[in-house]
Amino acid sequence: MLGAILVFGLVVSLLSVVQLSGVPALNEQVEFEHNARVQDDMRAFGIAVDDAAATGRDRPVDIETGVRYPPRLFLLNPGPTAGTLTTTGDAGVSFGNLRALDADTAQYLNGSVNYTTTGLVYQPAYNEYTVAPETRYENGVIYNVDDDGGVSVIDSGALVTGRRITLVTLDGDVATSAGDAVSLTLVPVSGPSSAVSVTNNASGPLMLTVETNLSAETWRTQILDDEYDTDGPDGAGTNDGRYVLDVRCVNTSKTDSEPCDGPMTIEFEEGFNYDLRMAKVAFAGSDSTEEEPAYLTKVGTVNTVQPGGSDITVELRDGYNNPVAGEEVNFLITPASLVTISGDNPVTTDANGRATVGLNPLNNTSFTLVAWYDANNNSVRDDGDAFTVEFPLDVADNVQPPTGDLVNINPRDGSIVLNGTEVPNGQTSEIKVTFSNTGSDTWEVKKMRASFVLGSEDLSSIDITNEAGQTVVTGLELGGSLTPVSNLTFAPNGSTGDSNQLTFDGQITKNGSPFDGLLIVTFEIQNQAGEIRYLTYFVAT
Repeated sequence: MLGAILVFGLVVSLLSVVQLSGVPALNEQVEFEHNARVQDDMRAFGIAVDDAAATGRDRPVDIETGVRYPPRLFLLNPGPTAGTLTTTGDAGVSFGNLRALDADTAQYLNGSVNYTTTGLVYQPAYNEYTVAPETRYENGVIYNVDDDGGVSVIDSGALVTGRRITLVTLDGDVATSAGDAVSLTLVPVSGPSSAVSVTNNASGPLMLTVETNLSAETWRTQILDDEYDTDGPDGAGTNDGRYVLDVRCVNTSKTDSEPCDGPMTIEFEEGFNYDLRMAKVAFAGSDSTEEEPAYLTKVGTVNTVQPGGSDITVELRDGYNNPVAGEEVNFLITPASLVTISGDNPVTTDANGRATVGLNPLNNTSFTLVAWYDANNNSVRDDGDAFTVEFPLDVADNVQPPTGDLVNINPRDGSIVLNGTEVPNGQTSEIKVTFSNTGSDTWEVKKMRASFVLGSEDLSSIDITNEAGQTVVTGLELGGSLTPVSNLTFAPNGSTGDSNQLTFDGQITKNGSPFDGLLIVTFEIQNQAGEIRYLTYFVAT
């Protein structure tokens, strides 16, 4: 009996020792391993931010803030603990001495441009692993900070890579903890990111200033170590692949090894072009600021339009150089009498932020197309908050119409003359148009273009047949470009085999009544000698 009591006491004593020293050690190991997983989760968070910025799609991410201890027979464990995730508040980001290479983009990206971002901090709350570091996300960089201020960079991010600058700002507020994991969803407010070519302006080198809790030395030696040019400027054409010339705290009282605890400037070598990509990502469910349109730019290089018609496209962008959909862009021709605009005006930007108009020149005189956006949807171009882009345009020299009467709309003697239009009795879907060739040459119609000005709002295309009932073109898109046609020849008056009456069929009605609108029709014609002409007609009833 005495022996059993002694054994029981020994077991109790042993369990007490294990409870007092062994369990804390085991729990510290659990907390250490949990902290390593949290650091991996924070790295995954940084990747999710970059992915949302690059793809323009929502990205969910879980961060294991809480730790649970495994059950231990006859031993006591503390309850679950939970660390906290908090955003760090608004921090400024700015470019200085910046100039976009594209003239339209330089309306906005010129000189100083300012943005706002935030960071994310995981603060652990362990029972035993009391020296666990904070893990922080800041400007794309993931790093740990120990109790004594020591810094260990986990992921240096991609803020600068060669001559590519990738700036992703973070918006919204988070302050949360959970016994297991916190689920966050990252939503692209401006993205996917688009590339814009920039360089420095005449005021000095291109500079990027961010707010940081790290030292300039940490940025130089751990984050930008592959980008920092220790040899100084090499000059255009001779750079060794490193373009960062200086990294310094704006607060000059800070030494290189002291945390900036505020703005820090990255200075780039002058004379080089840099690929700038920017995006804005927010926490779903938190208050975040939408990005408004900032400027318009041309799409492609357009200096000349064809007499038969050409399309002109502009792109509306926000301050991150990314497209803005669903906004109205206005278009204006000066002088207005030289060109007609087909389709809607203003034009609502599509998913790519683009607005396109078709232009139909009435002669070969140069003109200017002005596109502008106004936040107040004001159709007056000179309103104070509107911004514009202009296209000085010429009609292509290689397809200039001939001189004389043929330059005019609806040409008369010596040409192909529009004689008249007719709406057949009982018809609400077609009109018949009659032409006569008052010249001496036979002309074959190679291409046609039709623009719709008045009439049925639903009309988008028409079918055309000749006098013999042969198909000239099916589904000719109104407002489209010159389209090849067949079976249409204008022989001189009185010639055999001439077929100078056309039937336009496409439910050409207005409010259910016969057509009473206006079609602008352009022919590209060619005679047997190979001469090409462009003739334009106003077809109305």
